[in-house]
Amino acid sequence: MVDAAIVMIEAMHRRLEKEPDPDKNRWKVVAECCSEVGPALFYSLAIITISFLPVFVLEAQEGRLFKPLAFTKTYAMAAATILSITLVPVLMGYFVRGRIHPEAKNPVNRFCIALYRPALSLVITWPKTTIVFALVLVAPFLCR
Repeated sequence: MVDAAIVMIEAMHRRLEKEPDPDKNRWKVVAECCSEVGPALFYSLAIITISFLPVFVLEAQEGRLFKPLAFTKTYAMAAATILSITLVPVLMGYFVRGRIHPEAKNPVNRFCIALYRPALSLVITWPKTTIVFALVLVAPFLCR
């Protein structure tokens, strides 16, 4: 439910990294980022909300069992959808402050990237071997 806010903040961080004077153009950057990623986030949350509608046609024991879950999930996702396009942009404008440092300057990110890049290169170089290795790892759990 907070994925939309995370994506919007990440988009704003990316944009503010490159901004020479982030405090001067803050609200302009907020508007650009939200208009860029907002529609896709809205529709993805709306699809998740609508995906639970078939549960409402269940009857008898299944209906009594799953309808409370469907109501709760539908209301929560609908609220998250509305908040992601109304409240989150305003809060981003007020709370994301100061100079945003690039990811490459963060030592934790550099360490993770240093681990990830060689593994990614290996997997891309040997895709069939990767699939076989993954199947070998998963096979004992599938054969129970």
